[in-house]
Order: sequence, then C-alpha cells, then structure tokens
Amino acid sequence: MGAGEWRRVWARHRGKLVGAGAGFLVALAIMAWGLWWTLFIAFAVTLGYVIGQYVDGDSDGLVAWLDRLLPPGRR
Repeated sequence: MGAGEWRRVWARHRGKLVGAGAGFLVALAIMAWGLWWTLFIAFAVTLGYVIGQYVDGDSDGLVAWLDRLLPPGRR
C-alpha cells in the first residue's frame, strides 16, 4: 500500500481507525493497571482537560459538551 492509498483509507475511515486505536489503548491500560486505576486515570485526565478549558477562557466548553452528550430534552 502506497502513501496515497493510506490517505484514502484515513479519509474514509478516520473515525473507525481512531476508535479502534483508542479501544486498544484502553484495553492495554486495563491489562497493565486494572479497571479501577484506568478509570481513575481517565477521570483525572478529563478533570485536567476541563480545568485547562476554564484557564484558557473557554468556560462554556463543558456546558456545550454536556449539551451534545445529553440534549436539553433528555436531562
């Protein structure tokens, strides 16, 4: 497979490839540290991201993300 073919595959299946890679990394983390440590690390990373958004001045970012996750009619 040449570089052009890889670009076409990436353009067409980007979400699937990223999702598969993320799932693989989560599986490795669970195997290495166990479920609870992996969940704790995911929580800490999410909390750090939210704090970073607030420091960057994007305090509405969490609200917008929650609105996408839970549309107003579902809360």
